[in-house]
Amino acid sequence: MSYSDCTTYSPHKGSLPDKVLAFFVDNGDEELSTIDVAEKFDATPSGAVSQKMAPLVRMGLLESMRRGRLVHYTAGPMLASWAGEAPAPATYTPAITLRPVVERAAAK
Repeated sequence: MSYSDCTTYSPHKGSLPDKVLAFFVDNGDEELSTIDVAEKFDATPSGAVSQKMAPLVRMGLLESMRRGRLVHYTAGPMLASWAGEAPAPATYTPAITLRPVVERAAAK
């Protein structure tokens, strides 16, 4: 599955991404840090939260921002269309930085 296709994304029922997305669908103005997510949804350790949320951020379902040592999450621009509440925006460019491809010299 392509992480860019948020309209067909379906997290496993009861998984951390499922719980977090449901929270933000119901509470679109809220913000949760990695520690908040870990405590609220019984996810341990809190370091695993960022790993689980990364695909959601790449799809635009969530937005993330670093504040000090913590990452904070809010509802992303694609969340409403994923939840069926609004049409998807015409274009969405994820806020990621791609590294340039560097070709290595062929071994002789």
